Amino acid sequence: MTMGLTEDVKKELINPNYQYGHWLSSPLPGEEVVITGMSGRFPESDNIYEFQDNLFSKKDMVTENDKRWKLDRHDVPKRSGNINNINKFDAGYFGIHPRQADNMDPGLRILMETVIEAVMDAGVNPLELKGSRTGVFISVGWTEMKNTTLASIKEPQKFAITGYLKSMYAHRLSYNLKLKGPSFTVESACSSSGNAFHTAFKSMRNGECENAIVAACNLTLHPTTTIQYFDLGALGNDGACKVFDQNANGYVRSEACACLFLQKSKCAKRVYAKIIHAKVSCDGFKKEGITFPSSEMQAKLLTEIYQESNITFSNVSYFEAHGTGTKADDPEEVKAIDRALANKCERQLLLGSLKSNMGHAEAASGICSIIKVLISMETGFIPPNIHLKRIKKGVEGIEQNRIKIVTETTKLLDHEAVISLNNFGFGGNICHILLQRFKKGKIEGGLPKDDVPRLVCVSGRTNEAVLKMLNDVSSKNLDEEYISLLHQLYKVNFPNHR
Repeated sequence: MTMGLTEDVKKELINPNYQYGHWLSSPLPGEEVVITGMSGRFPESDNIYEFQDNLFSKKDMVTENDKRWKLDRHDVPKRSGNINNINKFDAGYFGIHPRQADNMDPGLRILMETVIEAVMDAGVNPLELKGSRTGVFISVGWTEMKNTTLASIKEPQKFAITGYLKSMYAHRLSYNLKLKGPSFTVESACSSSGNAFHTAFKSMRNGECENAIVAACNLTLHPTTTIQYFDLGALGNDGACKVFDQNANGYVRSEACACLFLQKSKCAKRVYAKIIHAKVSCDGFKKEGITFPSSEMQAKLLTEIYQESNITFSNVSYFEAHGTGTKADDPEEVKAIDRALANKCERQLLLGSLKSNMGHAEAASGICSIIKVLISMETGFIPPNIHLKRIKKGVEGIEQNRIKIVTETTKLLDHEAVISLNNFGFGGNICHILLQRFKKGKIEGGLPKDDVPRLVCVSGRTNEAVLKMLNDVSSKNLDEEYISLLHQLYKVNFPNHR
């Protein structure tokens, strides 16, 4: 296989020096890729604020599954994480005909609204993106109502094919926002959104796009997928992700729709976090089978990403694990983290997993975990895990106190805290992301140096929307930076606002 290659290339194949990874994680000042906007809908949480409150209050966001479907099989778990109002969609805002909207995947409809919210959260008017090289990187797994919907259409001029193709998740957004950057859907099972994030990061660094929309959606609309996962042994029968617990017996399926907006730091109006590095690989063949995780390959990926980014192990303030609550996955993941990271740290490594709080959002789980990390960076506190009663036996990193599971609200150390994040895919795809807290704090909490009142002018699709925004502003102390962000956002008119 190496015939015709130079000696230098042969050496690189045998002993890679990760030169590309070094370049990827070492941008020039102003060229850093940062997260500037976020939005999402999660179980029992219609927005980021409610999600944050539910995390810190230790609310179990998994509920009885009576919102979607009912089964005659009594052994299949009756609990899941469900988002609200999946039947609502503001088709008029996007200029979509009702005939098309009625035959569009509910996940795509929710995703379109969520993306607009994330872009606006960054202080960017969506019209400002017109004609820009903004990339759209979407992750989605099952479109569970596709076959049912396609088979049910009998009337003419109802084109569900454009509403259910996975590729349309990305293309519809690029079309509506008039974007010129890369646009595609990523599917690698539960690591789909981590891979979409990784691809967006690389595209930003190599100049393919100037901004990036990274979004994911997972809805549990049909029982057949749940039955398949349960029969495979992946789901627990009591509907809870008991991550790292002795009695962990499988995960519970969950819904989520979430979006992140990425920009270069020189263009950002606000910054939630800096992306240090992202990297993916695959387990490959394993004698235990395709669904069994490989701690060896996970540890290898972790070691490589730290070597490439020149981040010392002691810099890591917290590790957000993939942590599904299955019998095989958790011990293998903790073993990899311990081998590659924890046993080289000078302090105890803090570890947690969002899935204990809201269940496993599968293709959307990676972005959900990133948003949990961003909440930690914004508030300065790590939300606690739930459903942990007794640490699983035989997990040495935890038993020997090199790793500590966060079970109470815990202060996030360091103003420039580095947080590690795992996202794995069913079948062997593995992804790791390194994020760094933005060190610049608000001067005097955003209070202005004068006593001049600020005028706030906003618009919306409904009176309720305008009042909600104005009430949000008036309920807080005057924040000059926040008011400035709103001024920037509304300096361009929204023609589809009434």
